Amino acid sequence: MEVPPVPVLTFTPTSPAQQCGALPEEWKERINSKLEDLLRTYKAMENHIDRLDRLDKLLSKLISMTESKYLGASEALQAPANTMTELDNMAKDPNLIQKLKPYIGSNSKMTVRRLLKRCMTRDLALHFSFTGFGEKRTVTKPAFGNHLLCTRILGDAAALQMNDTRQVLISHIQAALRGARDWDGGRKLRLDAAANLSGVGSSPLSATVSTAGVISCTSLAGSTDAPRSPDSSPYGVFISDIEGADDAAETLAKVELPSPSASERYQNKCSSIGDGNVLNDSSES
Repeated sequence: MEVPPVPVLTFTPTSPAQQCGALPEEWKERINSKLEDLLRTYKAMENHIDRLDRLDKLLSKLISMTESKYLGASEALQAPANTMTELDNMAKDPNLIQKLKPYIGSNSKMTVRRLLKRCMTRDLALHFSFTGFGEKRTVTKPAFGNHLLCTRILGDAAALQMNDTRQVLISHIQAALRGARDWDGGRKLRLDAAANLSGVGSSPLSATVSTAGVISCTSLAGSTDAPRSPDSSPYGVFISDIEGADDAAETLAKVELPSPSASERYQNKCSSIGDGNVLNDSSES
């Protein structure tokens, strides 16, 4: 079987500047157009994340009100622990599991994350890892797996409606601790910092932000196409009997998530850009 010859480039750029200069003007215009579309998509997703963060704070407030209503203000948990001493004292509370029941979510992963957020602040959570090992696999952090709070959560998993195996619950705890940097507005701070460093908002050709993650992520974590009940939060906590909750639930139901077809539209547009082989050769040189 005869192999077709490899197409020969009409130009041989040796540097990024030459590569850019060697592209036909029509290609440059199309690339600029696609990058502008990407930046608009990025900004839209950033706005959606901001709105979801605000709603998450509202839900936390409503759940706290539910906790006070059903347990009584004197029996409800105090503010999330900000020090090891506060966390130790909270873990010793004999009624802790009962006080945590208003924070049960629709699945074990959600429940674990919400329990940890309720029990400790972002700064304290970042102080932990489950095993105590840091990034270089050296013991640099306290091991949350050895803390009394972890023991009680795992030991009373059934009472918290978590029916997964112990190993699965441990993996959820590890994931929640790794994601603690996004608690309390941390995610927005990271996105803003990444946008500033990458040059988002400047000339499209000079922007260096990696947009692969933006394009491949067509829906936010935990989002579904199923309609939400106006009487409940997405975490399974009924809030219809709380003052002002109806408006909050209605607002939550109206949140627009990024269109699932954004990625497909982008890919279809990209297919119209000249000869793909030339672009690939240029990007690899």
